[in-house]
Amino acid sequence: MRINWRTGLVVKAAVIVAAAATLGTAQNKLLLEKTFAEGSIMRVEVDAEACDVDVSQGGSGIVVKIYGDDDADKYLEFSAEQDGSTLEVGAEKRGGFNSLSDVDARIEIAVPASAIDLSVKTAGGDVSCSDVNGGAINLKTAGGDVSVTEGGGELSAKTAGGDISVTDYDGPVELKTAGGDVSVVGVKGAVNAKTAGGDVRVESENGDVDAETAGGDLDVVYSGDVESITLGTSAGDIRLSIDEDAKADLEITTNIGDISVSHPGANVTKSKDGKLEAEINGGGGSIEINASVGDVSVVAN
Repeated sequence: MRINWRTGLVVKAAVIVAAAATLGTAQNKLLLEKTFAEGSIMRVEVDAEACDVDVSQGGSGIVVKIYGDDDADKYLEFSAEQDGSTLEVGAEKRGGFNSLSDVDARIEIAVPASAIDLSVKTAGGDVSCSDVNGGAINLKTAGGDVSVTEGGGELSAKTAGGDISVTDYDGPVELKTAGGDVSVVGVKGAVNAKTAGGDVRVESENGDVDAETAGGDLDVVYSGDVESITLGTSAGDIRLSIDEDAKADLEITTNIGDISVSHPGANVTKSKDGKLEAEINGGGGSIEINASVGDVSVVAN
């Protein structure tokens, strides 16, 4: 079932991204296009009002294309300028206009395969990043979804009102949303995922996992040696699956809910009043799970 879910998620994400790009390009006009030489830029910074932002791997050089409707052309001032080794891309609100709710604009940036640092900030749009390799990648939106597929580097993604998805990524990820779901699939590296109101699904390999939701379920599938796994929810169920030969010290607490540990290597050392402690295959890394209201289960992959 896990393989089917992952395949379906990847296909769905690819279709959505492709459809969005095609729709935006077909309906909106090209407002700005610039190309910058490869090797002269080590960092890309995007600061935009009311724009979707898409960054993906392209050919040689860095190509910036900005599409928008008539309102975008009227209400926003677009720019793409090089300052030393930094490329600054912007979409600023023109003076005298307060609301940008009807504006439809999209910034598309194609970057080379070589590593660059990337910072994207948009006040009202979705952010997508595909096959980008960087030392540091920081993505932030005040009102949209964040999607990252492939690539690598130290990733930080935050949204004040949307979902976050990361697929097939090589490197540590720190993800935070104030009102949406978090999906992490095929990540090689530490995972820190938090949401104030949604579900969290993690499929990762090696590295620490710290996942928390204030109101939703947690489903974590972990492969590799356990170092530190910390899971928590205020209201929801938690399911953790680890390798059959994993070694860990397990501690589970729940105020209201059932606890089930069916891992074949588990040796329960304490079970009383909503708390369970166990050694898995003799003990090892740390697993701490806390569900204030909800059921907890630990199984083998």
